[in-house]
Amino acid sequence: MAHYGRLRDYRFSGDVDDIRGSSLYGVDDEKLGKIDDVIFDHSTATIQYAVVDSGGWLSSKKFLVSADRIRPDTKHEDDFYADMTKQQIEALPRYDEDKFNKAGEELIAGKVVIDTTNPISKAPPVDGVVQYFTGPNSSLLEELQAKFPQARLVKAFNSVGNAKMVNPVYEQGRPSMFFCGNDADAKKTVATVLEQFGWEPVDMGKAAGARAIEPLCQLWCIPGFLQNRWTHAFAVFWK
Repeated sequence: MAHYGRLRDYRFSGDVDDIRGSSLYGVDDEKLGKIDDVIFDHSTATIQYAVVDSGGWLSSKKFLVSADRIRPDTKHEDDFYADMTKQQIEALPRYDEDKFNKAGEELIAGKVVIDTTNPISKAPPVDGVVQYFTGPNSSLLEELQAKFPQARLVKAFNSVGNAKMVNPVYEQGRPSMFFCGNDADAKKTVATVLEQFGWEPVDMGKAAGARAIEPLCQLWCIPGFLQNRWTHAFAVFWK
């Protein structure tokens, strides 16, 4: 079963192209609307639809255009073209944001979800330190848990690169992975996954612990940006 997501649910670094806000033109250079959002398939990372805001000429205002019908517009820089008329647009599926949100919530309700994300802002790094859009007394995990209260979210894997997520072998010994979340059983499941992947699980309590775990990404990225070293990991030594 396809699991769809939207660009508006993500925050991007400054060098990532975001087509939202671009205009969509049709036959005879007729403006059909502006691209309000993009819906993509999580499993394949491919764009499926563009959500286009008609600006009011269509009664339902927003409609879905299949991605394979959209291409860059040769007449308007940074805008797009679809070989369609307004009459054809009226026959397209309407976009219902409330139904879309509800479908997303239902997909993850009751499921254990490992949150690997970090609240990286669009601003560029400062001397190798990535900037966050959260403050010291908040975290992205807490925001996501509030938005999806039925999901069993656990923060983990946010302070390591994908090259070392599984079987992270180091001469110094087994590295540590910090994790946290509100659901005790979900954390047990994630701890088992961490051990199977070769990590020492280090439980940092409930979701508020992400306020300390997420900044580890900032620390982890500094050697990468300053020295091009991206394969390190953290470790805790207990006495």
